[in-house]
Amino acid sequence: MVCNKPSSSSATNDRMLIDGVPATPVQNVRDLGIYIDGDLSMRTHVQRTTSSCFDALRQLRQMRRLVPTATFQTLTVALVNQRLDYGNSTLVGIPAYLMRILQSALNAAARLIVHLRRSDHITDALVSLHWLRVPERIQFKIAVQTYRVLHGNAPRYLGPLTLLLMSLVEELCALPELTVWSCLQSDWLLSAAELFRLPLPTPGTLFLNASSQLHCSHLSVI
Repeated sequence: MVCNKPSSSSATNDRMLIDGVPATPVQNVRDLGIYIDGDLSMRTHVQRTTSSCFDALRQLRQMRRLVPTATFQTLTVALVNQRLDYGNSTLVGIPAYLMRILQSALNAAARLIVHLRRSDHITDALVSLHWLRVPERIQFKIAVQTYRVLHGNAPRYLGPLTLLLMSLVEELCALPELTVWSCLQSDWLLSAAELFRLPLPTPGTLFLNASSQLHCSHLSVI
């Protein structure tokens, strides 16, 4: 998959050739359960994830009084929290309003477990459940991934990131096109560098190497 540099313009309807095969641009695609928009906003992924979480909560509400609290909490974590956490490292840098949409699903799950009304404050409930907020969950996922990369315990497809994390010096701003993987990885590397206090390059740089092994044919997530 390829895309132009992120912009607010929507995908065109013009056909293009990829290895001689005609392809029509679409507004979004799904790869390994991750929805990627043409402008890399991740709006579709957030909306679909939140929708599936609230669908699960409506079903859980019907059985809340039929099972013990501990069992109900386990079911909620499996059906809601796992959906929010899947592939959330690709959500680095999304707008605050999209982050709030995801947080609303997590808040609703916490309220359902501890029997809170919608108007009640949610902070104490999250603390009692030992749940991180959505932005913190994303940072935690990236921190774990970065630690595993730096210590050689990461999956093989994250191996090429080791050199990039140790020397964030490559600039690709002059390239006319970037792969979707490259665009997403630039945000991942920036967040990883900030969490682990690695040296940051000068503003206006992207932490990628076009000739490296990061030009993957599909999006890989943990």
